[in-house]
Amino acid sequence: MKKSILGSVLILALMVVSCSVPPVMVDQASTDPTDVPITESTATVQLEEAKTALPESSQTAEVAIQPLDIAWIWMADARSGWAWSNENEQISHLVTTQDGGRTWSDVTPEDLGTVIGNEFLDAQTAWVSATDANGQWRLLGTLNGGQSWKVLPIVEAIQYSNLKIFTALEGAAIITDGAAGSAYYTIYETTDSGNEWSLVPLLSPTGSDGLPEGTVQLCNICGDILYYDPLRTVIAKGDMAGEPTGILQVFSSFDRGLSWSQSNLEIPAEYADGNNAALQPKFHMQEGTLPVNVVKYDSTGNFVYSILLFYRTSDGGVTWHLQESRLNLQGVLPDPVHFASINDIFTQCGTGLCYSNDGGKSFTVNPLPMRLGDRPADMLFFEQYQFVSSTEGYAISKMGDDYQLWQTDNNGLVWTEILPEVIQ
Repeated sequence: MKKSILGSVLILALMVVSCSVPPVMVDQASTDPTDVPITESTATVQLEEAKTALPESSQTAEVAIQPLDIAWIWMADARSGWAWSNENEQISHLVTTQDGGRTWSDVTPEDLGTVIGNEFLDAQTAWVSATDANGQWRLLGTLNGGQSWKVLPIVEAIQYSNLKIFTALEGAAIITDGAAGSAYYTIYETTDSGNEWSLVPLLSPTGSDGLPEGTVQLCNICGDILYYDPLRTVIAKGDMAGEPTGILQVFSSFDRGLSWSQSNLEIPAEYADGNNAALQPKFHMQEGTLPVNVVKYDSTGNFVYSILLFYRTSDGGVTWHLQESRLNLQGVLPDPVHFASINDIFTQCGTGLCYSNDGGKSFTVNPLPMRLGDRPADMLFFEQYQFVSSTEGYAISKMGDDYQLWQTDNNGLVWTEILPEVIQ
């Protein structure tokens, strides 16, 4: 089976990296300042000594600011966010910004070894899954923007899981194991900011005979997906491993699998001869958007078409309705779909960046190459991008060993380079 390499000849490639960051090695040492009572006379002497230590032109102390190489970014909104910086060709420090990426503060947890993954909820709440300097796995959490970190109790089962933060108190660790075409999902949850974890006794819509408690078996070559949040569980079953069915089965439960509702989503007639697979949905309370990729190959294994469809729900996932758009991916498999909200959707679509601000009813294409400030677009490749609103987004590109940070406020039509600095 051949995959078109159209994406490789694009002048600017949009590629998304996982929320897990590359290995991070940090050797940190910190000392607490000694508290010394300062009288008026000693303060005067210290001030005069400090003045003589400064250059003649300096009369006041200045905050040290140095250029910063941002290698990975997550923004909560247009001004505040988190990033991993690159130093000496190693992604090594966790930093935060409050001014849209211009200046950053170092909030790296102490004694950090190799980072396995991270998850952010907002500008204050984050988890970092990592080893310490001795190679011991641990989960770190902050509720104050990284000003302080707490080592959360170790649950061995969630070491390499996919972490999700839903609120400052609620989160989940989704563990996936695969073998012989099957994917086995087990979920642990916390309701106290990660201090305690418990197994979710999830029941499968198709039975779980012979499986450990809470384990759901799906088909990892069929395009099956599992979505979980505190309100619902959604399972979608694709048909990528067999003959096209023209139907996408979607199961929804609001009681951890004690009862399930089933919807059979019909694929439009013009694409019913293609194989389908759902992508991860986006929910806000009872409203939700579900992307579905439909692909057809010819007898030699080349793409005939690759189409992205969007279905909407207003009852939490019980029923779904097909949107009007038919997003042609022009011979490529889908780039992960980015949601700034359930209505604001961004994805690569063959020759450009496609976006919808109406939940998938219609899409606009910003063709490539895009305007990238004063830099030639054919020299840069976007390794990551994220939109935080209907129009505003951030992106990371790389040239040689150096990373570049970009910002847009017009749906990605024009990108302006940011020169980030770290405050020390």
